[in-house]
Amino acid sequence: MKHSIWLVIPIAIFAASTLSAQSSTPPNALPILQQVSKRYADAKPYHIEATEERTNSNELEHSWYRTIFSAAETPGNRYLFGARSSTGSFLFVSDGKTEWVYEVEAHSYAQKPMSPEGPSILEEAMPFNWGTHQSQELRNSLAGLAKRYKSATQLPDEIVLAEGHQITTSVVRVSTADLKRQPSSGATLEETYWIDKASMTVVKDVRREHTFMNYFRDRQIPIYEETATTYSLTDLDLPHPDPSLFSFTPPQDAKLVNEFPDPFQHKALTGQSVPPLTLKAPDGKQISLDSFRGKPVLIDFWATWCAPCVKAMPKLADLYQQTRDKGLVLLTIDLDEDAKAATDFLTKHHYAWVNFHDDGDAKKAFGEHFGIPRTILIDVTGKIVYDSSGDNDDQLLAAVAKLAPEYAFLVPKLQPNPCVASK
Repeated sequence: MKHSIWLVIPIAIFAASTLSAQSSTPPNALPILQQVSKRYADAKPYHIEATEERTNSNELEHSWYRTIFSAAETPGNRYLFGARSSTGSFLFVSDGKTEWVYEVEAHSYAQKPMSPEGPSILEEAMPFNWGTHQSQELRNSLAGLAKRYKSATQLPDEIVLAEGHQITTSVVRVSTADLKRQPSSGATLEETYWIDKASMTVVKDVRREHTFMNYFRDRQIPIYEETATTYSLTDLDLPHPDPSLFSFTPPQDAKLVNEFPDPFQHKALTGQSVPPLTLKAPDGKQISLDSFRGKPVLIDFWATWCAPCVKAMPKLADLYQQTRDKGLVLLTIDLDEDAKAATDFLTKHHYAWVNFHDDGDAKKAFGEHFGIPRTILIDVTGKIVYDSSGDNDDQLLAAVAKLAPEYAFLVPKLQPNPCVASK
């Protein structure tokens, strides 16, 4: 059966009403959380569908996210984990013999024989979609609920209307003071659970937290987070799980891949022929990369607003001075909004090589998404022999040194280890 992570029961609509007045001394609700934890921990086959809505805000920021989760497991290494979020949609399925990972937006999937140790390829896509990790941990998180708290407060029961059915729920609230381990950052939280009294499963939980973002080691930026999770489907201890839940048929437009590329890394073009590209010089003259065939070419993508690019310029200038009379062609391509900004910068610092302003064609030819500075080295045949982003000076020099004997002097010299006198 073909699975789709869009096949999620709609979010339940909650209408709550108070059934009883709160007593002056609310009872300790930790035993309720312990029953809930045991209920999820004892579940062997299970199937859970949930929707999380998260809001982050402070006086300078406001963001909202929604993630839809699907999670199901049964003995025999059969599982289904799905996540749909703003960072992508993934589906993980195993029938006990084969496991699949399907990346929805890329229309691609990977498959491998199932490992006796359990899921082995789930990690492949997790860096790209944190929701996949959350879906895998959905049941475990609820099973460990009571372990995090030393106490809890029971609020008056409430009636929850979900999918047209009235559910009587126990309402349990915990706060920072109830935690067994206090947060070291000084963050505070309050979390409320609505628990189906008949099945002892969580219907909804709302977490409110005043915490901090640590963009820098010595700075804490305050932020308020509110996360509401609704559980539209909770089936624990399924007597006869549907086998089709743990099978996967690739869509007709999906392609089989060996691995998923990292979207945060540009695809290095090393080993490929240089793409066709015509550049426009500041004087209006058009130059094709093919016109340099027979000469080695070094291309550096940069921008005046890129601090690492500006920092790398003196080293680039030094390389240019050492190789300009030996045939190496240096071209820089700036990604500034205004071409004049790059021209003025190069003139001010007396950099004499030819710079080209990119109107989009160069970036499209070498890949839309990459970091700068990016350095590309092309040999005399038009083949890319080096392609790297960032400050990799020694690697670049080693690559240039391999182009021809006249560049061998550029091989980075190893620094000797300092002698340490023995005692």
